[in-house]
Amino acid sequence: MRRNLLWVGAILLILFSSCNPNVSVNVSISFISPKGEGYVSPNQPIIVEIEPIEKVEQIAVYVSGENVIKKLDTELKENRVYTSFPDKLEDGEYRVEVEVLANGKQFEKYINIFLNSEIPVWDIYVYPTFVRAGKSIKVEVITSSILENVTATFDDGTTYPLIYDKKREIWSNEIMISQFLSEGSHFIKFRGIDFKGDRIEERRVINVINAYPVIYSPLNGLKTVSKEIEILGFYDPDKEVDIYIDGEFFKRTKTDGNGDFYEKVTLSPGTHFIHTKDPDSQFNVESALQNIKITIYPKGVVVLVFHNISEKGGNLYTITPEEFEKEIRYIKSQGYTSISGENFREFLKGKTDIPDKSVLITFDDGLRGVYKYAYPVLKKYGFKAVFFVIAGRVGNRSGFISWEEAREMVESGVFEIDSHTYLSHKRIEKNGKSVSSIYTNGDGETEEDFRDRVLTDFLNSRSVIKENLG
Repeated sequence: MRRNLLWVGAILLILFSSCNPNVSVNVSISFISPKGEGYVSPNQPIIVEIEPIEKVEQIAVYVSGENVIKKLDTELKENRVYTSFPDKLEDGEYRVEVEVLANGKQFEKYINIFLNSEIPVWDIYVYPTFVRAGKSIKVEVITSSILENVTATFDDGTTYPLIYDKKREIWSNEIMISQFLSEGSHFIKFRGIDFKGDRIEERRVINVINAYPVIYSPLNGLKTVSKEIEILGFYDPDKEVDIYIDGEFFKRTKTDGNGDFYEKVTLSPGTHFIHTKDPDSQFNVESALQNIKITIYPKGVVVLVFHNISEKGGNLYTITPEEFEKEIRYIKSQGYTSISGENFREFLKGKTDIPDKSVLITFDDGLRGVYKYAYPVLKKYGFKAVFFVIAGRVGNRSGFISWEEAREMVESGVFEIDSHTYLSHKRIEKNGKSVSSIYTNGDGETEEDFRDRVLTDFLNSRSVIKENLG
């Protein structure tokens, strides 16, 4: 009897809890897009997941920044709220805030982001761009936006769907070039539907070449400090190909069963030209497409430019800590030595020598992800770096490093801190476009005023850096 009464009591308690609006409810708010603090494209959607959605009475999403606060129109689909950044919102720092009312109790969550209109909706890669009928090309579309139905359409009307890899945020496919695609240049149109339902489109060019052997690597115009050059190309399967360097015969090679050939050559510093010929062809002249120009410098510096490091990565300007460490580990394994900004300046002036394999690692802006994630990795591998900071944001903007953190980085010997303007990264509307405030196009400002303003900003940044770091 006692056990039965306990069961009845438990059931009544559950019923009371589900019907009583005063019972406390905990609501979880998670940002799906943007993923976290860092650079965000205006084309990127705002997606927020709310659990449990059943108890929610009201939802509001706001974007606020310098002299602006906007409540956004939202659409609720199941337990996710969808909205987007307002049109013509200036580039700069903003807070995206979500307010949820559930059972009379308010819940809030926000993230700080940096809107950057220079971030493209997608980055499209096609390799190789010189190809033979019957061979394959690889296409990749990298995006942090929400896209659907991404396709690649050739100018003969053939359309190929791209497959989405959610983990890598890449749409890709390997496409075999049709035997019926004529020789010459062809357009590939990449199309997709964005989160607003609008179609976006961009095109790339490939060259189909069947009549003669072609080099597709190295790329024409390559500039390098490496004296060892790998030559990759294609022609008919099991066919002899003559390789010429600077107009002189270098070597006769032979394609494999797939029509590919590969050779390696060591060249001296200077400018060189590489082309190929079919030794049996009656038209035994080099093609302009084969006349590959490369420049080898006796000594140089590989310069790596980063902006932000974030746990979730996200776009052209932000990579994950794992991706960053993978890159640093690789250049370490290849025998590179990192040099300081001072070493680099003295090298350019011809006042000092540097190791044969030198790398200058740089970061722009001053975001805190560099301190949190890149700084420990660089210490781990014994590398140096230069941090070019927007001095007016250091220590007084969320998401940026503090001056205490900057001093720690400098005193460790890992980082130099230098100027990336004082506050000239703010963008304005000019001539119908969102542009940097450094730009005026002569409208209401003389060239002398322009120079004074830019110089004043630079001197302000140097003064603030010296005041805080010595």
